[in-house]
Amino acid sequence: MMLDVFTLTDWQCVARLDSREPLPPLGIYKALSGLANNGASRKEEEQLPPEARLLLEARRLLKERKLEDFDRLAMDFHAKTGDSGFDQILIGDLQALHAMRLGKKGLFQEARQAALAAAEVFANTPDLHRELRARINAEIFLCTLDTFLIGTLYSLEQSARRAGFDDLVGNIRKGRTIQLMDAARFEEALAEAIGAAAAYEHDGCPEDRAVANTILAILNLLTGHVAEAQIAAGKVHFKDGKVKPYFDAYQALVSGKKPQVPEGHPLALVPWPVHQVKRESVSGKILRRLSEGPATRDELIAHVWGEKALDPSYNARLYTAINQLRKKDGHGIIFDGSHYRLG
Repeated sequence: MMLDVFTLTDWQCVARLDSREPLPPLGIYKALSGLANNGASRKEEEQLPPEARLLLEARRLLKERKLEDFDRLAMDFHAKTGDSGFDQILIGDLQALHAMRLGKKGLFQEARQAALAAAEVFANTPDLHRELRARINAEIFLCTLDTFLIGTLYSLEQSARRAGFDDLVGNIRKGRTIQLMDAARFEEALAEAIGAAAAYEHDGCPEDRAVANTILAILNLLTGHVAEAQIAAGKVHFKDGKVKPYFDAYQALVSGKKPQVPEGHPLALVPWPVHQVKRESVSGKILRRLSEGPATRDELIAHVWGEKALDPSYNARLYTAINQLRKKDGHGIIFDGSHYRLG
């Protein structure tokens, strides 16, 4: 009996490639798509029609950011595609890949339109996973924190969860994590990172799991959970490719340095505090309170030393502690005349 591969994600299909139960050509293609997104290939590609093999190569070219070569393959593809159900999946995939290409060039409005076009193609096939993934990508291209928290992406996350597509839930929760990190809301981001890592454990490619666990390790460090950070980092079994900039950021934090993230990287906008201080120390309490948002002098004193710390000498203690954080540990703490905040 053939599997109903339309109900399986790419990575569920990968798990079936070596099983005794045979996959039809579309199932093989879906399995190999997940591998090609990570730059891999397998001998089963020889069983597929030329246009399917061409799209697998296009995925690898996108992974390597060889955009001109990708464009040439895309032109070739249009000349070969027919009108079968398999072809409709391939047409939608090409449109989705084109959206990713536009996103890599920073053309996010155009990328969103291409992703929505892909979703419309997939809507005419039984492949709900591909349709939802395209709609999610369309929103992520022009995302804001509000979009992730209460907008369309929240609704799409519920749809993905009801359908059992844990990898798509992971994609959204990872994106929400980074948006919260950009806003220096590290405690909230930690909760989302835990959810993203758990979702990818259920269904996700090895690279996505590695990235999610590295982000989880980073956030555990930023919130003072050193042991938990080490556990999460221990689950990262390879540190090259897409994982490398994330793991480099983690190692920088472990060394007490501010991460140097490439321009345009998802972590490039994070206002990094260097949290190489004990959680319950004076410095740790100051940083933890400021990671939650701006605070007045009196609020910081009350948070660090308690509500009964009313003696004027605590003003000098706070001033000294903040100066030590600025000079010794490289933390960017700004005072605007009434509030302190992480810069």
